[in-house]
Amino acid sequence: MFSFNRLMNLLKRDIFVKGKTLLYGGLTMLFLAIYLRVMDTPMHAKTAMITDHPVNVLEFACFLWIILVSIVCFSGYDRKYERSYTILLPASNAEKYLSNFLMAFVVLPVVTFIAMVLGTSIGCLANNLYFAGYHFVVRPEDYRFGIMYILALISGVSFAFFGSILFKRYKILKTWVLLFAVMFAMGFMCLFGILFCESVGLESATYIDFEYSYNMGRTTRIICYSIFIFYCLVMAWFRQKEEEV
Repeated sequence: MFSFNRLMNLLKRDIFVKGKTLLYGGLTMLFLAIYLRVMDTPMHAKTAMITDHPVNVLEFACFLWIILVSIVCFSGYDRKYERSYTILLPASNAEKYLSNFLMAFVVLPVVTFIAMVLGTSIGCLANNLYFAGYHFVVRPEDYRFGIMYILALISGVSFAFFGSILFKRYKILKTWVLLFAVMFAMGFMCLFGILFCESVGLESATYIDFEYSYNMGRTTRIICYSIFIFYCLVMAWFRQKEEEV
């Protein structure tokens, strides 16, 4: 029987066991955000203003989030003695899976983005104190992203989530190699499709309704992202069940 209380206790245990990794990840993001924001300053305070293209700390935070997912999630299955202990935990497969899911999609982003905002604020404060006469603030445009960015990010996190249970050693390296291999294969398939269309004479076709074509392409990408996310999460579930046998 599924128990919400057991799930919360298991999640608390995972946070406690992996607390050192979470702390290191948060500190890394904190100091990285401070460094990037402090470096986003005029080279010569008397003659230059804030750069028109600031370093986007959010991109580094998202990248760190994906890396932490590969390190933290399903780490109890990496070694034989840890695997035995994890299997014997008084919790169902669903509770163990959801605990790792919440770790990947709730705990890790909260830790990462709190450290990002705190580090950015400290960096802006340092800039305000050092560069008198210039107005440095935490800029909202640094944190704007649309639905496609969110889906691409969740796809990367979901793939790292799947890779964390698929591989035992060198998780980060193997996950990224596999990700690039998948991207290369998809790019090759798209290229093959374009060449095939040209070979049958479809290259002369023109799109009159550009807005319709754009919306169709956007809808297709949303559907592909959603299928990919669902696939990674489901495969992680089945892979975790295999580990429990």
